[in-house]
Amino acid sequence: MQKFGQDIGIDLGTANTLVYVRDRGIVINEPSVVAVNTKTGQVLAIGDEAKAMVGRTPSHIVASRPLVNGVVSDYEVTEQMLQYFIHKVTRGGLFHRMRSRVVVGIPSGVTEVEKRAVYDATKTAGVRAVYLVEEPVAAAIGSRLPIQEPTGNIVVDIGGGTTEIAVISLGGIVLSKSLRVAGDQLSRDITRYIRNQYKLVIGERTADEVKMTIGSAKQTDQGAEMIIRDYGQRRGYSCRDYRVRDDDCLYDQSRRGGNTSGIDRRHYGTRYYFGRRWRSSKRIRRVGLGCYAGAMPYQ
Repeated sequence: MQKFGQDIGIDLGTANTLVYVRDRGIVINEPSVVAVNTKTGQVLAIGDEAKAMVGRTPSHIVASRPLVNGVVSDYEVTEQMLQYFIHKVTRGGLFHRMRSRVVVGIPSGVTEVEKRAVYDATKTAGVRAVYLVEEPVAAAIGSRLPIQEPTGNIVVDIGGGTTEIAVISLGGIVLSKSLRVAGDQLSRDITRYIRNQYKLVIGERTADEVKMTIGSAKQTDQGAEMIIRDYGQRRGYSCRDYRVRDDDCLYDQSRRGGNTSGIDRRHYGTRYYFGRRWRSSKRIRRVGLGCYAGAMPYQ
């Protein structure tokens, strides 16, 4: 460990940003949202404070995400967001920050220009060194998978904007595929389903709450449910409660062909892609795969 400075790991995601500091663990887990005053260009809030402003700001204040599909879309805002997070976790002021090393996770398959944008945005925070690592490799290392062995390890990293699927062997990515279907698309599917089923319009925050509360990738024995309240803002309507079940909203809709995100079609295409091109597919079918979403691995 360094005598001065800190070792920092940043998961720069489309939906959330996680910051890990050696010997301290995960110290920041906040939304990748920045509120900007469009008249002056001033950044008003970052993270949780900016997330609370979504849908509740005047016209001259915009709360948005500076990353789209895992890559930087607004360089200046991303730079200020990274500076805010790094300054928040570094101890000892400017001197210790200048001695710190930062590792940033990036999606697999990004271009050199996109890599350079992330590198420059992190470097301007005043740190000593910046290292970029592909997110599937970082997830495999964190799970202590035997990636240095000549065997196939398949990793599925589900983020907010993209889903990264990679086969890792001998310390590197052999095959990879990036899908533009992830948590944000699932939230939009939930919004569309509730609008069609209950004639009720919900916002992004409510859709995320439904997804995190009763979301399930498969049908469960004891179905979870959640109550969504319509406050009767339309004329002639009183306050009503709608009971939404996990199998109604997620599983049964996909089974009956109501899936609008295209996950099923892309899933079969991905299975064909890896099954035909990777010789260790039999081992992968026997051992299984590692599935990760945010900071939590799933079996």
